[in-house]
Amino acid sequence: MMWPAKALTLVTAALLSCASAPSPVDRPSLESLDWEVRAQRALVSATSYLVSQQSPDGSWRSSTYGAFKDGYSLSPVILSALLFAPDVPGLTEAYARGVDFVSTLLDADGQLRAGFDGPSYPLESLALTAAVLSVPANRRHLASRPPLLAELRRRQLVENNGFGLEDPSHGGFGYSVGIPIRPPSGLPPDDARAANLPATLVAVSALRFAGASPDDPALVAARGFILRCRNPDGGFFFSPTGGVTNKAGIGDDGRPRSYGSMTADGLRAMLKAGVGFGDPAVLAARMWLHQNFDASKASGAYPTDREPQREAVYFYAMWSMAHALYQTSGPELETRNGPIDWRRALVLGVLPRQRPDGSFANPATDLREDDPLLATPFAMAALALARHASTGRRETPIPQLAR
Repeated sequence: MMWPAKALTLVTAALLSCASAPSPVDRPSLESLDWEVRAQRALVSATSYLVSQQSPDGSWRSSTYGAFKDGYSLSPVILSALLFAPDVPGLTEAYARGVDFVSTLLDADGQLRAGFDGPSYPLESLALTAAVLSVPANRRHLASRPPLLAELRRRQLVENNGFGLEDPSHGGFGYSVGIPIRPPSGLPPDDARAANLPATLVAVSALRFAGASPDDPALVAARGFILRCRNPDGGFFFSPTGGVTNKAGIGDDGRPRSYGSMTADGLRAMLKAGVGFGDPAVLAARMWLHQNFDASKASGAYPTDREPQREAVYFYAMWSMAHALYQTSGPELETRNGPIDWRRALVLGVLPRQRPDGSFANPATDLREDDPLLATPFAMAALALARHASTGRRETPIPQLAR
């Protein structure tokens, strides 16, 4: 949803131009700058950081976690964030090299790479890479997309893999390393092979980006799973298959509690899967996000013993919430604490977490957001969406994407 851009002051225009910077005496403090300008400065710094961290082969590999060293886990996440990036030296070249790298996720025989050469998180790598290759600027790799999508479809928990309508996971996607086959006795609670909402969101999004229609059988089945992750209060949770994996825990009614990151995921997943904007479930999720909006922390009624989980999901929560609000809401939300401009609040909530080198990192380690190559792309996309919702300008030098 577009909203009129504010008029830029001469100071702001100078800050965004290539002209010489003002002297230290004349330079405004960060606190005195308009939040939109502060967001742009943060995006420039974060983009420069990510470009500087690219490996010679075009990938991004973690120096924090072994599971993120394969290149296929982080690279498509970062490439997706760079679509929101302002122009910095080397950006377009880094983006092209990164796309060339992720296009090799399948080997010369069309098989998903395995072992030390393969992705640690196949589902996410397949879905995010397929989405990256759906970007018009990446047409040179379009022939690589159909086998990626075929492999992605094989991983849906549906009848072909033994999952019937009676299974809580039916229709969803999960984190199984291989093709998820249902055991005769079903999946145990909290099994990694079970379907969950974030994995289903990323898979459904990839299918839609590639042109799948809402009546595609995969999307029809996914809608059923997505709606099983919904609570009567309109909010969403991680999965109906267990309790430990639901970050906000189980409520007094025996159901998983609703929380912000999953409600944002649920709203986005419903829309991607073909649920109409006026559907009561969509409207209820949107209302839940409005009422519970909080840019200082992940929203939701986390019990005391689950507070570390709230802290650990901060950047993912801001990333998904920014996407959801950008797609569905105007600038002002009616929250439980009164009206709030979500764009400004989100920017001012995220900005203080940026480090001097331009990166972002979470001190909480449970969800690996302490790795700046994971937290920084989440923060970048959140800042860019909030800023674009205000200015109406999406500034990117990447060919065929400027809006």
